[in-house]
This record gives sequence, structure tokens and C-alpha cells, in this order.
Amino acid sequence: MPLKGGNVGALKFWESIALQFGPNDHVMYNLWRFPATSIDTYLNGTDQYASMPEMVTAVRKHAKDSVIIIQGLNQSREPESLKKLDKILKASNESLVMYGVWASKFGAGLKFDSTHYLERKVDLMKEHNLLGQGTDKPLIAYEFD
Repeated sequence: MPLKGGNVGALKFWESIALQFGPNDHVMYNLWRFPATSIDTYLNGTDQYASMPEMVTAVRKHAKDSVIIIQGLNQSREPESLKKLDKILKASNESLVMYGVWASKFGAGLKFDSTHYLERKVDLMKEHNLLGQGTDKPLIAYEFD
């Protein structure tokens, strides 16, 4: 879980990365590689942990036109987190975002083979209206086994 404060906190980290690479329009930012937190912390943060919207803001300080890739909670196995985040981002006029779908079956506890795993993830996204009316952001699938 990304720590908020101090000299090595997530917000300072992402701001420093964006400061260095912000002028390069070929750089994308993949925030919060393995989210492991509650939905409330993911959306609102705490005194100790940074929220996803706070990290987006940290990147935007220096990378205003770069794409940001965001995963939902639990490697996007909780699509509702992305729907709630999408509402927050829309309210702040954030549009350069893609939602990441972790397509690997490693540790997922799922019983189907990897050739159909992405199809199952897409079905899950459809089930939770992340494709279609749930969000207008594109999805990117990565980390295949």
C-alpha cells in the first residue's frame, strides 16, 4: 500500500517521476501496481496512505497530457472500485486515464486455463458495467501467463 508522507512517500515519488518525465509525451504512468487496501482508502486515503485520486493529482502537477493507467482493487478483481473512482475522476475533469486489467491468473484462485482468463476478466468488467455505460475509459490488459 503506498505510503503518503515523508521524503519517500507515494505522492512525492509520483510527483518526482512526473517532473522528470512529464515533458515526454511517450511516457505513461501505471499507478499503484498491486492495490491492497480498503475501498475507502483507495478512494479517499488516510493520514498514512495515499488515495488513487491524490496520486493522479501528483502526476498531473508535471505531466498534464500523459496517460495514466490505474488498476482497481485487488488487481482489478473488484471492478466496483474503478466505477467509483471513475465518478471522482470525471468530477475533476480527468480524461487521460486507462483502466488496467491484470490478465494473469497467478494467485487468482481461478480454475480455468489462461487461454480463457482474459475473456473471463472482460466478462467480469461487462458484468459490472465497466464496458459500456459504467465508464468511458479504455481498458488495457497486461501480464499474461
